[in-house]
Amino acid sequence: MTPELLGVTAPFGGADDRLALARAGIGLDPGRFTEIGKALREIEIPVRIVYGEQDRILPDVADTMRRAGEDIPHAEITALPGAGHFLQEDAPDQVGELLAAFFSG
Repeated sequence: MTPELLGVTAPFGGADDRLALARAGIGLDPGRFTEIGKALREIEIPVRIVYGEQDRILPDVADTMRRAGEDIPHAEITALPGAGHFLQEDAPDQVGELLAAFFSG
């Protein structure tokens, strides 16, 4: 997996790191996503979702987060306009502030 394909190199600087990321994706079972989706409505604990609007790995992320908001109506969802898939790399201060507020509330 090349840095151009991945879209970010900071957390995956070496070939071994990029290979580990690729293997993690290969191991996903798409059928499990349906099961997870059905279970979302049962979540009763507070939920905070933060995502990057410029996510190139999950190009339909806004749609996915809209559906998550429907499935978990009490979830707090925030889109970060200038961030991609790796929020902690693109907007660490914003992510930290949002999570600190969530966990202190």
